[in-house]
Amino acid sequence: MNDKSRLGSLNKVARGLRKSYGRAVGSGIDGILDIPRIPTGSIQLDYTLGGGLPVGRITLFYGPESSSKTTTAYHIAGISQDVCANCYRPVNIESVEEIEGADIDSGEITHYAVAHCDCYKKGLFKPVQYLDEKKDEFKERVKGYEENSYEEFRVALLDYEGALESDWALRCGIDERRLYYAKPETAEELIDIYVALNHSGMMDMLVLDSIASMAPSVEIEESSEKWQQGLAARLMNKAVRRIVSGGNHTHKNYGRTATHIWINQVRDKIGVMFGEKTTIPGGKAQKFAASIIVGMWANKWETEIHEEELVKLNQMQMGTRVRINWKVKKNKTAPAQGQGSYVLLVSDEKRGQIDDFALILELASKYGELVKEKTKWRLGVREFKTKTSAINFLLDDPSELISLRNRLIKLMMA
Repeated sequence: MNDKSRLGSLNKVARGLRKSYGRAVGSGIDGILDIPRIPTGSIQLDYTLGGGLPVGRITLFYGPESSSKTTTAYHIAGISQDVCANCYRPVNIESVEEIEGADIDSGEITHYAVAHCDCYKKGLFKPVQYLDEKKDEFKERVKGYEENSYEEFRVALLDYEGALESDWALRCGIDERRLYYAKPETAEELIDIYVALNHSGMMDMLVLDSIASMAPSVEIEESSEKWQQGLAARLMNKAVRRIVSGGNHTHKNYGRTATHIWINQVRDKIGVMFGEKTTIPGGKAQKFAASIIVGMWANKWETEIHEEELVKLNQMQMGTRVRINWKVKKNKTAPAQGQGSYVLLVSDEKRGQIDDFALILELASKYGELVKEKTKWRLGVREFKTKTSAINFLLDDPSELISLRNRLIKLMMA
């Protein structure tokens, strides 16, 4: 049997499998191998993750208390609310219009975003027919994409710890009116809500805060004297299998998979004298399921120190700043073991924001995005008389800063 006849036989089998199992069987097409990325808010964290947070994968943040695990997740969730759910590109923030409407069945007031994106026209997005969607409905939906292919990136936060605070979430970039929020009573309730949202195929990001705080109903209902060893781990291990299966289901039937951010804490190992002295609760399945595992800690407080040019412009960041450190312990989508840090402003009018502007300027100079040419300075394709004018331009126009940031990420990852 020659190669041609073997390939023909394989294609025949593959056609039969696709007829039975749909998009569960393929050959690396439909964008499966090309993973889109969502910015994290820190250009250095984006680089260590491989260009940003991978879409459709599970990312686990863990660390001691006050290491900005939740804050980092909030920043990613806030940024993702301003991207198109079909192509994952940032839309013009100023053009996003928030609409208030009422649910037809319940009458509950809901908020959703309207913007414009041309990803279908540019070939960046290939629509697929949804589960139980009729051909006429699918054709009508595709016809609408020719005018505007923007769809809102929907984010859900399952806040078992009750950590969400309105003002802080807003400062981290989250639009809480467009956030799906749940505060379950038990671990079982949280898992059921999580699995249902994940399995629906209509949720784009799910944030779980946190695995360590999840309490099984047995612990709540029975006496505290009773010992339930390994109960939470067994429950989480089962949940992980259901979540992974749900992701495969949504990819097969909707052509997309939700992005997951899990937050966990650390615990001391009892009686351990050598090796790793801490562990994370919830069993080992979470580590195997996660495509990325990031350990975080905060150990350096800084004062009013900033880049020299910003000081000249009277743009010095006043107040206390904390340096957040991380190490990528596992990464299935890029080289692992990367590490770095970012500065989080915590006590001035810009508290809650990640301050990496000085680093962006440094990288822009390194990669030729901000250079001096004869008597002028060039920033991308624009020219300025002085470096100060170029910096002011970035400070006054957030969309240009985002554009520069995205160009730098591509240059760094090349």
